[in-house]
Amino acid sequence: MTRTFWILIIIGIIVWAYCIKKGSERGLIQELNTVLTLICATACYRLAAGLAANYSKGNVSSALVGILLLVVVASAFGIFHLIFSSIHIFSRLPVIRILDNILGVFGGFVEGAVVLYLADTLLRYFVAV
Repeated sequence: MTRTFWILIIIGIIVWAYCIKKGSERGLIQELNTVLTLICATACYRLAAGLAANYSKGNVSSALVGILLLVVVASAFGIFHLIFSSIHIFSRLPVIRILDNILGVFGGFVEGAVVLYLADTLLRYFVAV
């Protein structure tokens, strides 16, 4: 085990702990909204990259399918954001707010996992570890 491995493990633990702490403060609803935003942004990025690659190769039909998928993902993001914004209004009630903050730890855990997965993917793609 190299020193770089242990540094990455420590950074990962710090990021995950920060996400869990932030999740307990913000609540489950806002954390799920953040996770869905990260997932939709990643999907849009991958679709746009695939779209550019297909278009540069002259594969127009695949580029059109990519555009349609990009519209579907963007629409799904808008619907999810609207739903979670509406639910967030109800999560301000006193009893529900306590439960929302307690379950926010789970949301922070999931957000940390998504952030670390995206960081791992980017490091593997750009650094080729």
